[in-house]
Amino acid sequence: MTSASLRGILVAVNRAKFAPDEAVILNWDFAERRATDPRARIVSSGEEIQIDRYNFMEPAEAQTLEKEGKLEGHRAPVFYFPPASPWSAADQFLAFRIQSPEQFALGFPVGLLVMNLVLAILSVVLFRRGLRRAPGPAPTV
Repeated sequence: MTSASLRGILVAVNRAKFAPDEAVILNWDFAERRATDPRARIVSSGEEIQIDRYNFMEPAEAQTLEKEGKLEGHRAPVFYFPPASPWSAADQFLAFRIQSPEQFALGFPVGLLVMNLVLAILSVVLFRRGLRRAPGPAPTV
């Protein structure tokens, strides 16, 4: 949930800098054991970029295209955040610079941020209570 919240915050902060574009899918591996993330090329800039498989396209749609042999090379409409920003470095960890039109239209999920804050505060409170109740070190002989 933390990464989803951070991704949402980065999109919200930079929302005005996103532009409509198209992305061409270069690779998309459905194998769970593979560590490779899907990659796409932005049509307007030619930049090759990692995509978040859940923010880019519905997984069912991607699997259908894969079965038809049409996934690699498929052009999809996206909202694209150009790399000329200090925020773009965070894309290496959160893959937020490409959003599907549907995902981008959702806007910032405020409820997700509130839920994360509540969970963080509750974690700190429970951790501190646990430390107070923890027995001290055993006596040495």
